[in-house]
Amino acid sequence: MTRYATIGTISHATLRNEDLLESFADELERLGKASDFPFHPAAKNAICDARAVTDYDSENASETVNELADYLESYAPAYCYFGAHEGDGADFGFWPVSNLMESINDDIADGELVKIKDPGERVDGKNCVFINDHGNMTIYDWNGAIMLELV
Repeated sequence: MTRYATIGTISHATLRNEDLLESFADELERLGKASDFPFHPAAKNAICDARAVTDYDSENASETVNELADYLESYAPAYCYFGAHEGDGADFGFWPVSNLMESINDDIADGELVKIKDPGERVDGKNCVFINDHGNMTIYDWNGAIMLELV
């Protein structure tokens, strides 16, 4: 089972509520089935609401798009967000924050992220980062699930 979404596009080249509702609901449903996160009942309701919208120009449709986006945000990997790509406002998906390496280095310096020497090593209650000799980086959550891989 996975815990986090994959970085990349889930909806591209459209801002139409009709398209966003479908792609956001599909992705939330997929993540809810594929994840070991508890799938919040309100998220299931939001998916049902999205599938029931018939007036795509209504305020309700826009609110449902925003609600789905909020639930999708909870599946964003560490140091990532769900939303429009910084370079393309009609490209929605999961994206690294713009100051990714700075944020990671700050968290290492603050002790919020512990650097480990072996990918199997864990520090109780702490998120860990393993950087191999090629510079590839894997960030693990406190129980060992991969939160982010940078290769």
